This record gives sequence, structure tokens and C-alpha cells, in this order.
Amino acid sequence: MIKEYFKKNKWLLLSSFLLAVVFCYPYLLYDFLGIEMDTFFHLSRITGMAEALSRGAFLPCIYPFKNNGFGYASPLFYNDFFLILPAWLYNKGMSLAGAYKLVIFCTTFFTAYSMASLIQRMFHKQSVSLLVSAIYVFCSYRMTDVYVRGALGEVMAMTFLPCVLSGLYEVLEENHLASGKILLIIGLAGLILSHNLTFLFGVALVILYSLIYLKVLNKDKLLALFFSAVSAFLVTAWFTLPMIEQLKSQDFYVDYYAKSSDLAGNAMTLKQYFQIPIAFGVEGYGMPEGSTMNLNPGIFLAFLPLLYFFCDKTERKTHRFVLASLILGYVFLLLPIEYVPWDLFTKLRVIQFPWRLMTLATVLLTIPAGYGIASAMKKESIKRILLACVVAFSVWQLTPATQRTFGITSQSRYSDITDGTLIDPWYSASYMRVELAGGDYLPITSPDYRTYSTNIKDVYENDTDLPDARSGGTFSFKVDEAHAGQSLILPITYYKGYQVYAMDHGVRTPVSTYESSHGLVQTEINSAGTYICEYAGTSVQAFSRVLSAVSLIGLLAYAVWKLKAQ
Repeated sequence: MIKEYFKKNKWLLLSSFLLAVVFCYPYLLYDFLGIEMDTFFHLSRITGMAEALSRGAFLPCIYPFKNNGFGYASPLFYNDFFLILPAWLYNKGMSLAGAYKLVIFCTTFFTAYSMASLIQRMFHKQSVSLLVSAIYVFCSYRMTDVYVRGALGEVMAMTFLPCVLSGLYEVLEENHLASGKILLIIGLAGLILSHNLTFLFGVALVILYSLIYLKVLNKDKLLALFFSAVSAFLVTAWFTLPMIEQLKSQDFYVDYYAKSSDLAGNAMTLKQYFQIPIAFGVEGYGMPEGSTMNLNPGIFLAFLPLLYFFCDKTERKTHRFVLASLILGYVFLLLPIEYVPWDLFTKLRVIQFPWRLMTLATVLLTIPAGYGIASAMKKESIKRILLACVVAFSVWQLTPATQRTFGITSQSRYSDITDGTLIDPWYSASYMRVELAGGDYLPITSPDYRTYSTNIKDVYENDTDLPDARSGGTFSFKVDEAHAGQSLILPITYYKGYQVYAMDHGVRTPVSTYESSHGLVQTEINSAGTYICEYAGTSVQAFSRVLSAVSLIGLLAYAVWKLKAQ
């Protein structure tokens, strides 16, 4: 079966590989990885996962050595499943820069293949599939995500959005329920394991297309959509349910950012819609003209969908999915503009920046672009010329990425990032910014980690001289008679699931453990002796992992049964 699959799809696989090579040429030609807005954070995720794997933790909840040893629970909120392979290779000797580049290359390959598969499924023309795949992979917004923002989660998510659209097309338009369900499950599950916000965008697509097809949404199609959504939820419950539990258990900075983001201040100006080369600026924030990031989809995605209107009118009426994608695509393209009263949409602050909607615009506009190319460009030579133009123009756009001077090489070590060799690891934050980026998942009551000592403290936050030691995810300490019967504050950032145990000849006895006023682990010590603190997890985490495992096994068994029944 696998051999037949590769034989059938070898053309798409090869073309996707070549597109990935061209897109990643600034990484492949030079032994250099530019450090962009969030690159440090994602390098931290890779090393955190690598450390967890080295101690046998396959799906870690906490990275205990981050943030000067206080620990950080980013895996509970920002899934690291797709970083397991690069982290394992990093443990085996691959450089940190190489591991990051590998993630980008593999993601680009699968993005190209995912988009090519969508267009091939809809229009059945390989040349159109390759051309549209190139346009999507090289769209300006995605270039900015990779080479300017270092937005690895969103880059990964852009791989799965075409998969969601493929599933919707199969179910709603073609009535191919079996294949549509599989694609939707993969797409939605992939989104939640890549980037939470883009997953919400994926859910929005399912709802919008269901409403558009409401009149023809019969029982079978509705059940297929419901089955897909529930299945995607079940197989990812091991991540989503614990995340929700944590968000409800404490107040985190991410909650504050979601409620206070300035949507209007980060809307796009009209000139930004016509910005061409990638630019190493920021979103806006009063930056002078020419210093802002390129956040538009690029000239090809902006204008090629208009070929739709030059196609045969009678034929257009039979392509509801294409028309829906065209309208939705341009709506999401125009919504981020500054003329929209974003101040009124306080409920949408969760998206942080209006221009995030470009993620949806880029994937949606590929469909009418593909339709227009397939219908209006009959000669293969024209498509080849356009493909050459897309690639050449994109290579030129990526040229600034080859001129970066701040970054790391294959010889760089992670300690160069954390010890100040490369940059001040805190740079104006009260936490180690090179590891935590915006510190979204820190308790909002967190102390200033720069000055807060790593000693065990008493209830008055005075340093004690109690000895402690760290080994992997275990923090051990000894309590003398002078501190028995007291509350102690440990140098560990608190997350629900931490537990302190009294040790007596290898027997663990849990003692009261809770969050201190500064968002650290606090515990009640009844007697002198040896104690350990570990992240033991929660009952919700244990239940959700079993739920996902059983659901995955059930889905695989169902898929095998269906294949045998055919």
C-alpha cells in the first residue's frame, strides 16, 4: 500500500521537496540561523524537549531548568509534539541551529504537499497544483512568519489548513465522506498540536463552510463533520483538557495580554498591502515607513484569484466551494486594514493582531487562484513561465534573509544564549526572555526572577540555609528542626500538579502544596526530614491521556475495518 502511494504521488512529493529546497536556501547555503522575534523561544522549546527525552519524559508538562531554574510549563499551553524528532536528533549530536532548520524544511515540504494535494483534488491538473503550491509556500506572509517573526507554531499550522479545506471539500462538495473525515481529523488535530489560535481559525472555517452549504447539509454530511470534530478532539484531549484545566486554575500573563491587546493600533495601513520585499521590522508601533514587517499575502495571491471573473459564467455557477473561498479570502484579506473599527471588537482581542487573519486569507485565496489558472491558462507554457516568475521573484524577496548578522551557527551552543555570550538573556524583562519570549504562561503574580534568589524561603520570604539539589524533574531538600512546622516557599514556579512529598525510607507521603503569593510552590512542613518536589500531574491529565490513547486505537481499528470492507 505504501509503495503504491509513493508511486501514485511521486510527482507531488518530488515537486514539494524541490520547493522546500528553494524556500530554505538562505538556511541551506549558509551555516547561519538568524535570530528573529520568537526564534529564541522555539530554540528553548527544542532544548527543553531534548532534556525531557533524555530523562524518559516523552510528553513533558514542565521544563524544570528554564527561567534560571524556576521552570516553565510551556508544553502545557503550547504543544511540542512536532518537536520530538528534532529534539531527539539534537540529543544525538545535531546542532541546535541544524535542528531548527530541519523543522522549517520539513514543515515547508509538508506544507507544499498539503496544498498541492488540495488543488490536485479539486482541479485534477498537476501543473496547476505545483504552481499554486509554490504561490502558497512563497507567499509574503509565510516568508515573514519564517524569516522575520520566527513564528514556528503558525508556520506549522499553515501545513494543516489546506488539509482542513480538503476535508471540507470532500464532505460538502464531493460527498466523499470517508476520505473527508480522515482529512478533517488530521487537519484539525494537526492545528491544535501546532498553534492554538490557528486551530480556532480552522474551527471557524468548518463553521463558515457548513453555513454556506446549509441547504445541502444532509444527515450523512452533518454526521461526518460531527464525527471528524469529535474525533479530532478525542485524540488531542491529552493536550487540550489539561491546558484548559491550567488556564482555569491560575491567572497567567496570557490572560492579561488577551484582554489588553491593541487591535486598532496593530491594524494594517493601506501601504502595507503593497509592500513587496520581506522587511525586518515590527507590526507597526509607530515605526517609520519601510520599517514594518511585510504582512500581506504577496502580489500573486492578491491578484491571481481575480482570474475567476474571466472564466465561463455558466461553469462558475457549479463551483460553490471556489466562490465561497474567493469571498471569504478577500474578506479576511481586507479585514486587518486600519479603516475597520477594531476598537469595537473587544471580544476578538484573543487574536492579538488583526493581521493574523492573513493566515486565513492566504490559504483561502489559493483555491480561486487555482481555479482561475486552470480555467484561464490553457497553455502549459504559460503556467511554466508563471511558475518561473513566482520562484524567481520569491528568491529575490528572500535575499534579505541571507544578509542577517545576528544569529547562531552550527558551532553555537545553547549556553551561548542563556549565559549572555550572545545577548543579555533577560533584556529588560523580569524573567529570562530568551527562553520564555513574552512569558505568556507565567503566573501573573510572578516575582522578578532577576533578583529573586534561588534559595528556599520561609513564609516571610526570608532566605533559609536549607540544602537542596536538583536531578532532572526532582527538587529535593532537607528540613531541620528549626524549620519544622513552618511553611516554606520553594524556588519553583507553581503550576497545578506540583506536589511535595515527605520521604521516609523510600516511602512518599504527600504534604500540603499550593501556590504562594508570588506564584511559587509553597508547602507545609510538619517535621524535620527529607522532602522532594515533583510535577506529579493531575487527575485530568491522567484521564485525558487514557482517553486519547483509547480513541486513537479505536480510530485506527475503525480505519482498518473500513479498508477491509472496501
